[in-house]
Amino acid sequence: IGLRNPSAAADLPSIAVAAVTLLVIIATSVWGNGAVKLFTAVIGIVAGYLAAMLLGQLPLTFLSSLITLPLFTLPRPALFEWSFDPVLLLPFLIAGLAGSLKTIGNLTTCQKIHDAGWTRPDMKNCGRGMFTEGVTNILAGVFGGLGQSTSSGNIGLSLASAALSV
Repeated sequence: IGLRNPSAAADLPSIAVAAVTLLVIIATSVWGNGAVKLFTAVIGIVAGYLAAMLLGQLPLTFLSSLITLPLFTLPRPALFEWSFDPVLLLPFLIAGLAGSLKTIGNLTTCQKIHDAGWTRPDMKNCGRGMFTEGVTNILAGVFGGLGQSTSSGNIGLSLASAALSV
């Protein structure tokens, strides 16, 4: 909302951009149907950028640099260093176990959503999901990215919005 430091006053154009973005997301998720309902966040982001441009919140240098950027590029980590600290091994293993259990729970929930006659988890499917998540995290680590995981919130959102695929 335009606060650059704790003592700053709220910036009215920034509040307007935030309000437009939020209202468009709410409106498209409540009254939209089909593809509109599936892409509410993207539509809200586009509306927010348009509002920011109309209210002078985006400098022209931003727009010109956006046009010149490549469509795809690999990350270039500035400080790339490998290290191992044995003190962190136990917390890492505990976090890995917790993450694995969360992923199995999320994948099981997806199975329940897609199969009306569900009785028990398909562990082969869960194993493939765990493998995929592991490979994704290894690649994220190698390229200096953030760890990836399944999201129970997104699963609930998929169920609520009926944005499901088989």
